[in-house]
Amino acid sequence: MCKTRIESTAKKAGAKTAVYSVDLQTLTIETDKASSDDILKKVAEAGHDNEKFKASDTTYEGLPGCCHYDRDLQPSQAETHHEHHMDAKVSNKKDNEFYVRGNCASCKARIEKAAKGAGADIAEWNAEKQTVTLNFDASKTSSDQILKAIADAGHDNEKYKAADTVYNGLPGCCLYDRNFTFGEPNPKVHYEEETKHDDHKKDQASTSDEAHSKHEKTLKA
Repeated sequence: MCKTRIESTAKKAGAKTAVYSVDLQTLTIETDKASSDDILKKVAEAGHDNEKFKASDTTYEGLPGCCHYDRDLQPSQAETHHEHHMDAKVSNKKDNEFYVRGNCASCKARIEKAAKGAGADIAEWNAEKQTVTLNFDASKTSSDQILKAIADAGHDNEKYKAADTVYNGLPGCCLYDRNFTFGEPNPKVHYEEETKHDDHKKDQASTSDEAHSKHEKTLKA
């Protein structure tokens, strides 16, 4: 309920996309014109304290009981709590391994093709772990460049979020859950595809200039 309220408020305030993470206590937004301050002010007016604005006591008290969060929890404390919660998951993640969302064999091919197109010598996406392992020449490319290319191909990852238009253009079987937490199992993963689709053969790595102009900000909420 909090997630829905925060995201809908942010979008009404001008965010093109808004994704709230309960674990991280952050709001990731994509916007062209509206400022982060304007959006966070509206989020506070809806009852949710954030790094810039505090909700009025009246509005906070008017929230459903299940939405009464700890108002004394500081950002550093939230991060510590999250790090403790995720410790067992991230401990097995290597330095050249990055979270990338996907569902199936077509996703794997698309992610690896985009990574190699951005300069990776080796790219191996693991459906179960929802990670891509990269080997590349750091003098020619970077993990940021590769992850941006993967997002441009339609796959959200730990650094970049795919444009909605690109994500919505993926084949139906590739429409992964955009809200599950990185490090958690993807409930939509399937290892075998029962039918072949012509649109699986399309080059999903191409994207429009609009997708390249997207700007994403992560804010404490």
